[in-house]
Amino acid sequence: MSTSTKEYEKILNNIQNNIHRLLKELFPERVGDKEITVETNFSDDFSLGSLDITDIFVATETSYAIKFTDIQTAQMKTVGDIVSCVALHVAPTSLDINAVMKILPHRYPFLFIDNVPTIDLSINCLTAIKNVSVGEPYFQGHFPDHPVMPGVLGLEGAAQACGILANLINDTRNDKPFIKIVYRRLDGVVFKNEIIPGNQISYQVELIRQKRIIWEFSVNILVGDKVATEIKQLTIALFQ
Repeated sequence: MSTSTKEYEKILNNIQNNIHRLLKELFPERVGDKEITVETNFSDDFSLGSLDITDIFVATETSYAIKFTDIQTAQMKTVGDIVSCVALHVAPTSLDINAVMKILPHRYPFLFIDNVPTIDLSINCLTAIKNVSVGEPYFQGHFPDHPVMPGVLGLEGAAQACGILANLINDTRNDKPFIKIVYRRLDGVVFKNEIIPGNQISYQVELIRQKRIIWEFSVNILVGDKVATEIKQLTIALFQ
C-alpha cells in the first residue's frame, strides 16, 4: 500500500523542523525564527525510498539566504550533512569580548584575547586580537626600565585563540562544547620581534589536523605586518 501524500508531508515537515531545531541550538542569535519551506508536490505512488533531500537543501538555501558550493551539494547525503553545511554559513564571522568569554574560561589577568575580527570556518582559520596595555601586571617586573611582554604569554594567547577556533568548528558538528584546554606540544617556535606596551597583537590561526581530542594548529603572532612569533605547530588536547 502506498504512503499517502499527507504522510509524506508529515515526514518532510519533521525533517525541516529538525534542521531548524539543530541550527537554532547552534546559533540562536543568527538563525532566529526562520522556517524552512519546501514547495514539493508528492503523488500517492511516491515511495519513501525515493525521497530526495535535494528539494530540502535547495529550500534551505532560499530560507537562509546562502549558497552551497557544488562540492557541498555533491556531498550532502543526509539531514546531518545539510545541518553541517548550513552551520558553516550561519556560524559567526567575528566575536566581541563577551562572545570570547562565553567560549574561554580564562579571565583577567590571564585572558589574552580581546576580540576575533575574522573567522572563516570554510577553511578553518581565524584572526584574534590582543591589545597590549602598559597596565598589564607582568610589565611591573618584566622589565621596569624596558617593558617587554614575555614570549610565553604570547604562546598562551596563541593557545587560547586555537581553543576558540576548535570550539567554533566543534559547534558546526553539533558536538558538546569543550570545558578544558590542555597544552600538549609546541614545535618550530621562533621569537622574532619584541612585543611592547601599545602594540596590538594579531594571532593568525589555522587548523592543520584534528584526531579525536588532539588538535594541531599553525600560528603566526603579528605586530602590524611584522611577525613577532612563529609557531609551526601548536598541539592542544580539548576535553568535553
